[in-house]
Amino acid sequence: GLCTDGASVNVATANKIREDLAIDIEQIREDLDIVGDDYMHTLCPAHKVELAIEDAFKTVKFNEDAEKDLIDIYYFFKKANLKCRLFKRQGVFMSASFRRYKRPTGTRWVEHQVAAIDSYLHNLPVLIAFLNEQIASPHNTTMKKNVPRLQGLEAQIAKVDNVVFNAV
Repeated sequence: GLCTDGASVNVATANKIREDLAIDIEQIREDLDIVGDDYMHTLCPAHKVELAIEDAFKTVKFNEDAEKDLIDIYYFFKKANLKCRLFKRQGVFMSASFRRYKRPTGTRWVEHQVAAIDSYLHNLPVLIAFLNEQIASPHNTTMKKNVPRLQGLEAQIAKVDNVVFNAV
């Protein structure tokens, strides 16, 4: 048997393999008088479950808001050395460890979501302190320019519903 995720390119490949196998074993089947199909195409059960979970969460309003938080925080720190250094410094000041933010989207939706939520929740206390610190007294022009964005992120992540949804 052959499992695929159901993508059309994989189904086409599976059909090609099936044709090739049929040509190669046709004579053997006739010689042994085998009746039936030696090859069965099935969709990958793990992928089907993952797609079902993703589809179920797409209809939840809290998920949309919480995923927006994860995406915004990920891109806020992505390729931002100064922000990362200041954030890590805030973590050291608070005696808290830092986990690199993860991208919450990708082909393995559940795995990406779990990793993104884990890093987000782990860093949340430091993130809140970092945002408050930078809004109150940014020490450089780069962060001063980002104060409106920092205020927006602070308001966004402070929603109790989103924090509870991500924690659950």
